[in-house]
Amino acid sequence: MKMQAESKLQAANERLRKQSEACQHIARIRSERFGIGKPQGQENPLAATLHKTVTLLSEALYQKESHFILELIQNAEDNTYPENHSRYMNFFLMRGDPLVNESSRETGNWETDNDAADYTLVVINNEVGFLSQHVDALCSAGSSTKKSSLKGSNYIGEMGIGFKSVFMVSRRPCIISNGYCFRFDEEPDADINLGYIVPYWIEKLNLSFRKKLKSLEDNTCILLPLKKGRFNYVQRQLEEILPETILFLQKLDKLLVCDQTGLKQQPEDNAMAVTREILGNGIIRLRSRKKSEVYYFLFKGEFPVFENVLEEKRHGVKTWTITLAFPLDGLPNASHSIFSFLPTEVESGWPFLVNADFVLVASRETFHVNRSWNQGILACMVETFVHGYLALQASEDALSRLPSKYSILSFIPTFSHFAALEPFRQDMVKKLSSLEVVPVSSIYHSKQSPVITDQTGAVSGESCKMQFCSADKARFVDKQFLEIVYEAKAEGLSLPGPLAYVSNIYVVDDIVKEKHYEQLRCLGVGHLNIQEYAACVLDREWCLRLSDRLYVKLLRFLMQGFTADQQIIYLEKPFVRVYREDMSIDLSCCTLKYPVYFPQSDSEKWLFEQVHSLQHLAPIQILPESIYQLIRAEADGKQLLNWLQHTVHVNELTVQSYAQQLLQAIQSNNDIKSVFKVTEFLRLALDKKLLSLGEAVDLKSLPIVSETKLVIHRKPKNLKKTLLLPRSGSEWPLLLDDADPRNKLFIKLSPLYMENWLPNVSVKGFAWQQHLHNVQPSVEDWQARIAFLRHHFGAKDLLDIDPHPTWALLAVEKGLSSKQASLLIKWIAKLCACKSEATGPRGHTNSATECTQLQSSVFMKTLKANAWLPTTHGYKKPEQTFIRTPALDAAFGDLLPYIAPEAIPDEKELFVALQFLGLKQEVSVGNILEILKKSFSEPATKTNLVTVERLFKYLQNNIHEHQTEFLFLIWVPKGVCNHSDASWLVPSDCIWDDPSSLFQGKHAILSRIYDRSLEGWFKRLGVVLEPGVDLYLNKWLEICQTSLTTEKLVSEVSQVVAEKIWSKIALHVDAVRQQKGKLENSNHNIKLPTTLISSLTMMLNGDDHEAEKEDQSSTFKERCQEDNPTLLLKSANEVFISDDLYLEKVFTDKYPALPLAWQPPSLGSKEIQSLHLLYKELGALSLSEATRMCMIEPVSLSSSSLYHDVDLVPFLAKPLFLVIMGFLSSSLTGGSQYQDRREILLPLMQSEELNVPKIEVNYQLYGCSESNQPKLMVEVYGSKAAYWNREKKVLYRTSHLPKAANQGILHHFCASAVAQQKHPNPCM
Repeated sequence: MKMQAESKLQAANERLRKQSEACQHIARIRSERFGIGKPQGQENPLAATLHKTVTLLSEALYQKESHFILELIQNAEDNTYPENHSRYMNFFLMRGDPLVNESSRETGNWETDNDAADYTLVVINNEVGFLSQHVDALCSAGSSTKKSSLKGSNYIGEMGIGFKSVFMVSRRPCIISNGYCFRFDEEPDADINLGYIVPYWIEKLNLSFRKKLKSLEDNTCILLPLKKGRFNYVQRQLEEILPETILFLQKLDKLLVCDQTGLKQQPEDNAMAVTREILGNGIIRLRSRKKSEVYYFLFKGEFPVFENVLEEKRHGVKTWTITLAFPLDGLPNASHSIFSFLPTEVESGWPFLVNADFVLVASRETFHVNRSWNQGILACMVETFVHGYLALQASEDALSRLPSKYSILSFIPTFSHFAALEPFRQDMVKKLSSLEVVPVSSIYHSKQSPVITDQTGAVSGESCKMQFCSADKARFVDKQFLEIVYEAKAEGLSLPGPLAYVSNIYVVDDIVKEKHYEQLRCLGVGHLNIQEYAACVLDREWCLRLSDRLYVKLLRFLMQGFTADQQIIYLEKPFVRVYREDMSIDLSCCTLKYPVYFPQSDSEKWLFEQVHSLQHLAPIQILPESIYQLIRAEADGKQLLNWLQHTVHVNELTVQSYAQQLLQAIQSNNDIKSVFKVTEFLRLALDKKLLSLGEAVDLKSLPIVSETKLVIHRKPKNLKKTLLLPRSGSEWPLLLDDADPRNKLFIKLSPLYMENWLPNVSVKGFAWQQHLHNVQPSVEDWQARIAFLRHHFGAKDLLDIDPHPTWALLAVEKGLSSKQASLLIKWIAKLCACKSEATGPRGHTNSATECTQLQSSVFMKTLKANAWLPTTHGYKKPEQTFIRTPALDAAFGDLLPYIAPEAIPDEKELFVALQFLGLKQEVSVGNILEILKKSFSEPATKTNLVTVERLFKYLQNNIHEHQTEFLFLIWVPKGVCNHSDASWLVPSDCIWDDPSSLFQGKHAILSRIYDRSLEGWFKRLGVVLEPGVDLYLNKWLEICQTSLTTEKLVSEVSQVVAEKIWSKIALHVDAVRQQKGKLENSNHNIKLPTTLISSLTMMLNGDDHEAEKEDQSSTFKERCQEDNPTLLLKSANEVFISDDLYLEKVFTDKYPALPLAWQPPSLGSKEIQSLHLLYKELGALSLSEATRMCMIEPVSLSSSSLYHDVDLVPFLAKPLFLVIMGFLSSSLTGGSQYQDRREILLPLMQSEELNVPKIEVNYQLYGCSESNQPKLMVEVYGSKAAYWNREKKVLYRTSHLPKAANQGILHHFCASAVAQQKHPNPCM
């Protein structure tokens, strides 16, 4: 006892000593720091402190009132505690004010304040107590004893203003600890005008508080007299303290909240205690007197701080420690799921808590999202979550505390309340989705079929460890189908198809799907797709082994679980049970192609007879009787039977159903007889009214047989072609030429459609199997077949055809007979009438489009491009023809080609058809230049031909000349002028029409792009209507240049090409001469085309052997007989112009290789003459000029050989002169004609006539050598009827001709002889 008394005495003395030192310390602070009691005039040492206080308090102190409790808990966590002691913190709510004595309250007096507190919050912490440095820190702002230590030294406070938050609820907070007993005041001190941080020593506390604190003398006690109106708020904040508040603290492990005000009606509501216990294996238990127990699984991750992360407030910290807490009893109780040791105001929305050393704002409400320090923590948090989730999944102890094992999925975050956290949530889920975290159905690890017994997820059957798979291998499966699989497995069946163990696809139990669908979808778990369902259903062994009951359930699932489009996937596969011919049960091959029939089918005799003949094509399959009866017994049996009938195509065996089967079977059959038999069956069934058409039986899918015996399956691409009735008795052969390549737009039906292919009911013994199709039908049967083909095949005759836009009527181009023309006009009339009727009185968009398409089609263009319509000016194109109206007649009279009156039919439809062809009547006005300007400034791909045509047509009819001064561009489509896309061209790059088809590579041929009615418009824009002669000349020079570079021994050119070019040149020789410079530059390279016979002989004139020459001759003759023969090219100085047919025959008979200049056969005499002159200018020689002819006189031409016949009629008279002038007229041109005639006729008139028995002449043809010297090419000997020696002025005549009967022939010979002497050889 004595020792105890001494000990108590020593303790009392120690307390007095501490209290004395503490009192002196407070006095020094007041004097030295704040200058209280010093003489006036001295420098105020509070300047810096005061500034810092005002700044920090204004920024952080008054942001939110609730922070003061967390600040007090934070200070308690940072305190130092005795070893081996429980560390706790208690909050008591008491009545009264510790600074007001009871007597003072009764009298209403107090030395400093008349507004005493009604309630006080007492905070008790069993730490070791305040030291002097702690008090110094409280008496300043922004200072803390924790700053000198690293942040990692178990300190969670950092701002130095945490305690100041108590001023939110208390005006005079008091601190009692380790001998200290002082308070602060919110009101400024009278001496220095500063509050909050000026300490005041407390001499005496209220008696009731002294009694309360006497038992707590070794603890730190903070007394907070509450401001008026703050009690309810503080009471509510204390009640809302969650157990999770101390979850992440390292020191405090107990909190106690006690209300001793006596205001609570229920005693159990007066106190609340929270304790924290570590159970091991990462599990923490939080106990609360009110909320019983809460378990958490904690996972901690440590990561080195990133090298590029610098944070002043964390200087020296090298490691990030991130802790996640997974609540094992459901969602976390804390509403603020982001902790920085204590809860912040950040709500992540995640189903777990996150604790890390975030850099917070001063008020602790949130953290700085964009700080690199916090970003680094959040990045590491992703890895922490993934590893923590896997650790939890592997912890049997933790999983056993969950409501169910698959409840672990509830920890997968599906959304973020705080937007800045969403990217990190997505990263967590993404990384987790590739790992095995999805619970696999117990069907994979249970010996028995699992059956869900309650909503917790408990299942019957053998318990075993849960398996997991990755999200890409997991599947949601329809509950109805899953039940079938479960029951099938209970009956001993294996899992079907892709659900088998080896398929790497795992089922997610339905209860897991219901509870955690959102989490699983976030992971990427998908539904079993239709292909996978089909693979299960189409597992042959599994489907066949199902009991009848489960098979009916499977049919119900297929009916209810999929859309019609999805059902197609398995409808085409074997899944329907059927009886085979041997009565064994199997699965049908394809229910669409080989439909199954109900067992009670009862068909008529006629159908069976036809089925017998078609069994090889469409065999019958029957649904088992047991399945059928089970379906009928079900409550939804009618619905299921209806589905089987209309979707799966299980039907009664009727004409209707069998016709459907035949149509399906014939789709893949190319046998002509089978197609005819099916067609005949359908025709007879329709004729007997046993068949109705619709979606199930659609004859549009029936294959057809063409005239060439080709089976055509009418697919969408084939449906674009028009079906024509069989040839016999049809009108289409009149206008549709069989040789026309455009006949590919039609399919001509086989004439075999008009023959019999199936037996008649009256035929006995199936004699129909003999070739009954050879029997020709009667007239009535023939008409019925035609009607069938028209109605059900859509087969047409000419008047029914709606011509394809790209089709041109070749018969029009060849010319029509009267019968053909009559039929054509009738056809056009019907087309126009159909379009007009479809359009209706108010018009219809689709019909108007059809009319436009017909108008712009190649078919109509062909009709418009050919002159077949009779007019007042002869046959004209439709677009060149006008309908005579009073207005046009008054304006133009007969100048316009009006349609002939007799050509205008009386029928209104025919008149409309003629209008539709483009006959003109009137014109309108408008202005659209701005639209075109905008189009020109944009890429050509933004517009199209139809739009540009419409604009140009409108302008063509309305624009004035002065409005076309700005630059017009012309739109051309892709591929024109080798452009890779549509483009705009200037008019100089365009040509309206290229009849020769020679210039389409370098120029845009607008007539092939635009409607022909725009020809005048493009001409106004400066577009050349046709290529000029300069282009043709350039084209020929290119051909000549190409012939020089080719490796062929002989240069060739197509006769068609040569005719196009030289016909043009012949018509514009003068224009060609104007390009003299171009011709001179290329004169040494220019070549001329030679005639076919010349080409042949050129090939025979080489050094080849005779056999080789014969082969070459035969080959070239064959080439010359082609539709487009070739001509050989020769240099101009090697070519002769055939201006004398007699000389041509003389020389070519002797020398077939003579190179004669070729001339287009279509040219007239005037153009040929011009062309010959051009050939001469280019260096060619004419035969008449290059030929020297002389008569071979006898050795002695005596007078005896000459004789004068007294009856000789003189030829040198006017008749002969006229004939000679005719010979000369083809070679005399220009103003020199008169002089040339005079020079020839004058010597002739001065000549005498001699009659000789025989005249032999020598013909010598001279050409020019490379040195331009005369070179003898050919020498021929022959005889003549007459010869004129110009030098001797003698006309020799043969005497063996009759004297009178052949005067005209002799005139001809004489004239020819004179004409051949008109010019000397230019080379001699």
